[in-house]
Amino acid sequence: MFSLTGAGAALSQEPAPTNAPAATTTTPDAATAPKKSVSESLAPVAPEPPPKDAVTGDWLLRNMSGEPDTLNPILATDVYSDMVFGNIYESLTRQNPKTLKYEAGLAESWEVSEDKLTFTFHLRKDVKWSDGKPFTAADVKYTFDRIKDPKVDAPHLQVYYIDLVSWEALDDYTVRFKASKPYFKFFDMLGGASIIPKHIFDDGTDFNKHPANRKPIGTGPYVLEKWDTGTQFVITRRDDYWGQKLYDVFPKKIVMRVVADDNVAMQNLKSGVIDLYERILPLQWTREFNKPEYEERFHKLVYDYPQYSYFGFNLRRPLFSDVKVRKALDLLVDRKKIIDRVYMGLATAVSGPFYIKTPSYNHDVKPTQYDPEAAAKLLAEAGWKDTDGDGILDKDGKPFTFKMLTVADNVRQQRVGEIMQQDFLKAGIKMEFHKLEWAAFLKLVGERQFDAVTMAWALDTKTDPYQIWNSGEADKPNSSNNVGYKNAEVDKMMDEARLEFDDPKREAIYRKIHSIIAADVPCIFLVAPKQLSAVAKRWQNIVTFGPRPCFDVTTWYVPKDKQKYKD
Repeated sequence: MFSLTGAGAALSQEPAPTNAPAATTTTPDAATAPKKSVSESLAPVAPEPPPKDAVTGDWLLRNMSGEPDTLNPILATDVYSDMVFGNIYESLTRQNPKTLKYEAGLAESWEVSEDKLTFTFHLRKDVKWSDGKPFTAADVKYTFDRIKDPKVDAPHLQVYYIDLVSWEALDDYTVRFKASKPYFKFFDMLGGASIIPKHIFDDGTDFNKHPANRKPIGTGPYVLEKWDTGTQFVITRRDDYWGQKLYDVFPKKIVMRVVADDNVAMQNLKSGVIDLYERILPLQWTREFNKPEYEERFHKLVYDYPQYSYFGFNLRRPLFSDVKVRKALDLLVDRKKIIDRVYMGLATAVSGPFYIKTPSYNHDVKPTQYDPEAAAKLLAEAGWKDTDGDGILDKDGKPFTFKMLTVADNVRQQRVGEIMQQDFLKAGIKMEFHKLEWAAFLKLVGERQFDAVTMAWALDTKTDPYQIWNSGEADKPNSSNNVGYKNAEVDKMMDEARLEFDDPKREAIYRKIHSIIAADVPCIFLVAPKQLSAVAKRWQNIVTFGPRPCFDVTTWYVPKDKQKYKD
């Protein structure tokens, strides 16, 4: 079931998979919003009632553009993993994606101390894991034992719990957490963490390589029926799901077909092999999909997705250690050409590391304009000249050549890369492509085995840039700071922001961080694209919202007389 409370930034191809235009995710102005105590502001609300005519049944067939290598929510870093385990595992709380109000999850109630340092959750007593074992506070404690374990390969997640100093089961159904200092996202991260079963994982096996990472046992409304490597994931609705009286779940099965090629995925949509395709190419959308027959067959959705794409430098490489070189390459990227030719106008150029639809984004920092003359001047100042007349710049006897790591079969990345490649070459810079499938791509990114990389960051509703930009994460394998960015001033400001509960004040800090990171050019910030999706019209209740993944497929349904798959 949908839960955005524990979401952090997630790696994705560009754009990330997972609906009318989405609402901007903002928070009330602190000066005008009514003052509430900590307990009042976090008090649980009842879930919204389902549509009166909604019925369970049918299979939802959807596309998955990349295959994850784990279904362990503590280890996973990409959006594709969550497409599967997001409906298998659950968290202590849920957050309504339209109202952003908190709803009870595995915890039915909770208290937060006024100093924001102690969090007590009271668990439901009627929850069972999908193997029939009872869910207890021991599972919650064990989950956080693993999150806080330095031997667990989860640096992307651990940064959110740096100041968590104790977590204990007071009894079978009560858990208490204590922090050493306040943090504006603590409740979100405690309440939103996916809880894993102690009785499955706590058997002495290496957690990072545990068999259950491919065979999850959860408390959620679905179970993994099968994982056909390279082909599909199938999850099936649990008839014994504890929450079925509170949270209606309508698709009987959700089938995720692994197809990385955008053109093949589009053909699958047209032929009925899939019902839902979330990343239709802008060219397909404007020229091919814009026909009356598709209007009749599909819900066509254009919406904002909280993300930005980027071209990241590996700052550990001497080639990119000079900021003048990075600025020159930034000046050689023609964002207007990319938006016009690749996105057909359905994207916005961005200048920094925050989602453009939020107050954290600094609109005073403008996206870099294409300027090859200014780039040439900076490159010359940095010592790069064509001394041998071969058309490629060189310095100290070495040519300016490098490889861009990208995802194979990703048409958008390929087209963006080709535009950049051509403009770089005009300036005397040779860029080649290193194409890999998604899992192998992520492995090299985690090992820092790349010169440059192109991908996107999918963001959450309450931004904390610490995960991606903190200096302490730069030298850790598999951390989210994959470019290796370090700036002590930014570190200090991020630490200050973590302590700031006043949204406008924290967002002002973030806008300053935006300007500093943009000036340092650790990567080339590219665009925030529109998401273009289509859903077969037999599916109803297609409701969209601002936070990712922008819709909750478990709330969709097909009327009885239109159901296609009966078992």
